[in-house]
Amino acid sequence: MTFFFIFLPTVPFYSIQCTPSMEDDLRRVAGVFDNVFDFIGGNRYFHAVLMLLYLFASMPFFIIFTFVPLLSYVSFIEGESRFLVDVRAGQKTGFFLDQRENRRVARELARDRLVLDVFGYTGGFAVATGLGGARRVVSVDSSAPALELARRNWAENGLATDRVTFLRADAFQYFRDVHEPADFVILDPPAFAKRRRDAEAALRGYREINRQAFLRLAPGGWLLTCSCSHHVSADTFRIAVMNAAAEARRSVQIVRRLGPGPDHPVAVAHPEGDYLKGYLVRVLD
Repeated sequence: MTFFFIFLPTVPFYSIQCTPSMEDDLRRVAGVFDNVFDFIGGNRYFHAVLMLLYLFASMPFFIIFTFVPLLSYVSFIEGESRFLVDVRAGQKTGFFLDQRENRRVARELARDRLVLDVFGYTGGFAVATGLGGARRVVSVDSSAPALELARRNWAENGLATDRVTFLRADAFQYFRDVHEPADFVILDPPAFAKRRRDAEAALRGYREINRQAFLRLAPGGWLLTCSCSHHVSADTFRIAVMNAAAEARRSVQIVRRLGPGPDHPVAVAHPEGDYLKGYLVRVLD
C-alpha cells in the first residue's frame, strides 16, 4: 500500500511504502478526519478545501523540520555572550540553556582567577568566565567536536587565545594525571545516573570528581558543581559533595543552591523535571 503526500511545488511528492502496522495507523488517522468532517458537515469539496488549508498551515513546520536539520550551526546571543550551536549533531538541543543563570554566576566570580572548567562541552562556562575577566581558563572535555566548537565560541566573543587551553581528556583521568591548582573549578558533567539502579555508582562518581576538585582549590577558592541526574536528589547530591570535602580534608561552605532559570518550571505531576541541581561552594582552608 503506497500513499502520496504533496507538500511543496518544488518537492512534488514523497512516496512512502507502508508496512501493515503503518497502514493501520494511517487508517486510524483517516478515521479521525472522517469523524471531523461528519461533525462539521458540508460536501466533499468543502472538505477538500479544509484539507488544503491544513496542508498550507502545516508547511512552515514541514520546512522547519525538514531543512533546519541540514544547517550546521546556528548563532545566538545570551546576555553579552555569543554562541554557535550545532543543531544537527550536538547533544540534545546542542546547548544547555538551563545553565544560563549559573553561567552568569560563574562570570561574576571569575575575575583574575585561574578557572578549571571540567566537562566543558562547547565552552558555555569557559566563555562566561573568560568574559568575566578570568586570568586563564582550562576547559576539559572528552569530545573533539565539542572542543572545536568551544574554540570557535571563544573566538566569536573576541577573547584572547593565550588566556585559554582546550584539552581533550577524560575528566577522571585528567584529575589523576594533572595536579595544577586552580582558584575556581566548574563541574558540569553529563548525567551519571540515567537509570534508577545507577544511582549508587553515580554518587561514587560525583563524590570522586568533587573530591579531586577540592584537592586543587586554594583557600578562598570556589567550586561550582552540578548534577543533571534526576535519579539523584538535591539532598543526596549535597551529601556527596560534603563527603568529598571531608575526604579531601577541606573546610567548605555552601554559599548558594543552584538550578535552572525561571524559564524551566517544574510541573507538580512531573518531578523528574527537577533534574538540574547544583551548589556554589567556597573553600575556607
